[in-house]
Amino acid sequence: MKQLTLISLLVFAVLGGMAQTVSIPNPLGYPLPAPLSASDNAALGALIPRTMSLLHNGQKIKIAVYGQSLSDENNRWWRDLGDALKLAYPNSDIDIRTFGVGGVASSLLWRLTNQEMVAFHPDLVIFHVYGHHTFYETIIRQIRGCTTAEMIIQGDHFGKNDGTGSAGSWNYNLNDMSKWDNNMSFQIVKGYCDTYKLERDNRRQEWYDYLRANSYVPAQLLKDDIHFNDHGQWLTACLVARHFVFDAGRNPDPLGMVTYYEVGKDVMVVDGKISLPFVGNKIELVPSSKTEAVISATIDGKKASEFANCYYFTIHSVGFWGGAPFLRPGMGIPREEDWTLTMTGNGNFSLSGSKTGFDGSGNKDNVFISDSKRVVLIKKNDWGNYGTPNSSGTYTFKSKGMFNEEIAFDTISFDAAKENAINLVQGLGNTMHTLQLTSSNGIFPIRYIKVYKPSFQLVVDAPSVITAGISGGTVTIPVKANTFWQASHSSSRLGALSNWNNIKLQNGEDYAIDDNTINITCTIPALTGINAIEYVYIYGQGCDVKVIEIRQGSFTTDVKKEVPDGISIYPNPVKDVIHIANLFEMSVISIYRLDGTLVKKMKTQDSAINVSDLPAGSYLIKIETSNKIISKLIVKDIMTVSKD
Repeated sequence: MKQLTLISLLVFAVLGGMAQTVSIPNPLGYPLPAPLSASDNAALGALIPRTMSLLHNGQKIKIAVYGQSLSDENNRWWRDLGDALKLAYPNSDIDIRTFGVGGVASSLLWRLTNQEMVAFHPDLVIFHVYGHHTFYETIIRQIRGCTTAEMIIQGDHFGKNDGTGSAGSWNYNLNDMSKWDNNMSFQIVKGYCDTYKLERDNRRQEWYDYLRANSYVPAQLLKDDIHFNDHGQWLTACLVARHFVFDAGRNPDPLGMVTYYEVGKDVMVVDGKISLPFVGNKIELVPSSKTEAVISATIDGKKASEFANCYYFTIHSVGFWGGAPFLRPGMGIPREEDWTLTMTGNGNFSLSGSKTGFDGSGNKDNVFISDSKRVVLIKKNDWGNYGTPNSSGTYTFKSKGMFNEEIAFDTISFDAAKENAINLVQGLGNTMHTLQLTSSNGIFPIRYIKVYKPSFQLVVDAPSVITAGISGGTVTIPVKANTFWQASHSSSRLGALSNWNNIKLQNGEDYAIDDNTINITCTIPALTGINAIEYVYIYGQGCDVKVIEIRQGSFTTDVKKEVPDGISIYPNPVKDVIHIANLFEMSVISIYRLDGTLVKKMKTQDSAINVSDLPAGSYLIKIETSNKIISKLIVKDIMTVSKD
């Protein structure tokens, strides 16, 4: 097992012992920024050591520029930065792109973070946004909790009318913390950088120093009230570029975010399989050769396609200003498919998927949960253009998987001088999992299994079992989380959930993700059979789905033993045959209707159970082994197709 301190085994193009200088061309002869103090200069690059190790060692690196119009496609500063990095590190494969969205402050931008930016899974994020500081922190949490990206945080610069005096006498009181930009840049953002271990680009101070040193006013660096002109673009690129400092004495991965497991040493092929317990949310395979072999993978006995967080929604090309909705993570297991949302006037719409088919209709002012629960719109502010979608026409988007369940190694792009890492899966909850790899012909052309573990853990915590009275009534489930979550259930016996997400409200609008415990409440009818189990599912961004059992009746089994312990059931929903992974001994398998009626029972070690004779609907499957009892809800869906 190797952290990046031993990554020399994977270095394919050593650039030498001296650090490269990342400099931005200056054909117009702009005045150079003043040198930093010795202490500030020594700190440059200290919190992006993994980024610098990837660059120095000539590896592939992904850099995301994120924020508003100062970071979008219309800016050249980040393009100039990318060009300078490619010139300084010519052996690295540098993929730098923007995910900036003009006009979208932090209170809206956080809704987009879970879409394509997190799916990109960058190694470095360069970030700036205006808006409320708690949403600002929400975005940082999502990036640090869903990816292993290091971050450079940019402070606020100065607007055209900031400060007093003209050229030669301009001044601004940086010590006045009653001014929001000062408070945000020097106190709040600095605090976030300390908490989440982020590189701080002290842009506000450095712009101030530059303006004063050259007898400028802010307007000389701007093309309007706030956006950079060519001089401002150049200065911004310069100030960011000087953070890219490689220091061979630094630990390249101090937070232990990326670990390499060497096949044949750290993990072995046993009985034709590779098994690896790991903690993390993303796995890549580093091939040893281009060989005829198809490698298949399961995680915790399931395919990657069975994890809700291993999918993301694309952003509609019309975008925010065209009224396209912000798509929060859905509920239920998505599919890779095309979606069409058709506006029908007065804020009304209908939704359909290329595989799901018609999936419900709603209105922009109301909570919308699609029939399949794969698409969720909470409220008016989920719509772009500040809650004003088009009155007619369509919005199209896609749900895409972030995984490759099978990799044909004879078709991969393989360069002996590069790492050639292949994404196997990403988006898992950042917790303990078990990976299992099998090969079509017994050959495993894998050099390393590369595991990514974000430095911040997103958590949704709730009881696994809630006991309800046999007479029914209100059921309360306490949920504590530090990430956005939504709750759902699959039974008509449960009443509508209330307080089902942790978005704190202020004046009826989203305020921020709330870390406090929130109670979900719902109603349950009186028990009519011997016992009944209902299920509530919590879908948290960056977390595996949390399943809560609501029990009525007499249960004598030990709750502590009712833990999956590696056994998993798939596919779910099921059409004909349900498979039970990791069933290593003779077991009693019982299937019940939700009213407690037993419909199927067998004693078997067979991992394939035929349920084609059961009517469509929801069932409880109960697996009794020698040391545990496992109960799970399954859905018999006659429309299910296994390949989906």
